[in-house]
Amino acid sequence: MILQQYYIECLSHASYLIGDETTRRAVVVDPRRDITEYLTDAERTDWRSKA
Repeated sequence: MILQQYYIECLSHASYLIGDETTRRAVVVDPRRDITEYLTDAERTDWRSKA
């Protein structure tokens, strides 16, 4: 399992991209409005995401 935290200091907001290395699927927990960074990181690691 892969876990990546995204933190916005000024808002004290944390979100997480969690990926399963076996199935190559990922999920985002408590996402912010702009999901570009999550999608970019998922594509970079060849994970599949579902909207």
